[in-house]
Amino acid sequence: MRNLKLLQYFMLLMVFIAGLSLGALLNLEWKITFYNILPIVIAGLALFTTVYQTWATQKHNRLQVRPLITLEFQSDARPSLDGLHYLGFALNNTGLGPANISAVNYYFNNERVDSHKLVELIFSETEINWLHNNDIIDCNVTIFDLSNGTYLKEDTSIKLIKIEYWPGKNASERTPSDITPLFESLKNLLLEKLNITLKFSSIYDDDIKELDSKKPMIS
Repeated sequence: MRNLKLLQYFMLLMVFIAGLSLGALLNLEWKITFYNILPIVIAGLALFTTVYQTWATQKHNRLQVRPLITLEFQSDARPSLDGLHYLGFALNNTGLGPANISAVNYYFNNERVDSHKLVELIFSETEINWLHNNDIIDCNVTIFDLSNGTYLKEDTSIKLIKIEYWPGKNASERTPSDITPLFESLKNLLLEKLNITLKFSSIYDDDIKELDSKKPMIS
């Protein structure tokens, strides 16, 4: 896209120089010398320099605001019944400028689901529902709905998916082995069954990049 714009600028320059040359030839009745054409060449070179400097400045500005979005799996959880446990995904912008993020899509077993359905699946596909209903744990599941996209400033992050659980009132009657299936099933759901995709760009809305949690990021 940027090379196309530079080509367009160059074509405009050529048309400009051709127009000046034709005008000079007509005024001089097609009698032209080196000294007659020199001012036209100088003017053309000056215009080309201005156009190139403008293009280079725009390119530099784009590089200065280039974002870099990463998806990070975070876990502060153990197969035990003590304290607060956390698993989830964070969306990070570690680049040099704000990111324009298009819709974030969730896929469960290759089927697209919305954030509400994903919460339901977390409860139905893991041990968290049974443990919560029996007051062995208390829990909180939060999933950001970014179906309409968002902006993310540089050096900031969003907790895209946050699953927290802590001992419930009946936790003392259980052993750590009771919580192990929950710990393993949550990890398996987030890392194996779930896929997250999105697209992002700089504030210039060019050079759109794709992020897929199942594929390596290519910068």
